Amino acid sequence: MPHPVAQPTEPPEHRAPNRCYTQGLAQAAQKGMQQLSAIAQAHINLGRLHYEWNELALAEQQLQGQVGSWLQFEGYILLARVKQTQGDLANAFVLLHQAEQVAQTIPFQWTKGVTAAFLAYARLRLGHAEEAYNWLAQVPTTLTDDLNRVREGTYLIAARVLLA
Repeated sequence: MPHPVAQPTEPPEHRAPNRCYTQGLAQAAQKGMQQLSAIAQAHINLGRLHYEWNELALAEQQLQGQVGSWLQFEGYILLARVKQTQGDLANAFVLLHQAEQVAQTIPFQWTKGVTAAFLAYARLRLGHAEEAYNWLAQVPTTLTDDLNRVREGTYLIAARVLLA
């Protein structure tokens, strides 16, 4: 008697958010709403969840088509993080430089800081610690600001630079 093949199962804590995003994106596609910025943001959020769950191929799939407009700046940053985690630092740098170019066109100052932080982290991972230290020397005043979702990555990268 053959043994049943074990099917991979999604952890219970992943089911609800994954189902919510997947169903919402499917409904948007059925209604021809794929080009709305809110739909792109849903892809980015789902990509972020897959990244946090270490489902890098799924994260990349969600993020790949969502880069291009200034609103999708976050998509470049997250996709670069996926590439870094996969060990593809060359493409991570390309994506971060694209994010840096897009950040120059966005009227919000925080985008430039976030991009600079992730470029410093990429340089640190490539063994260019001196360049990462130079970034950290330029941002000490911002590290006293209140912690929020936007600044969280900068704080974590600053800690990594200090520990290097």
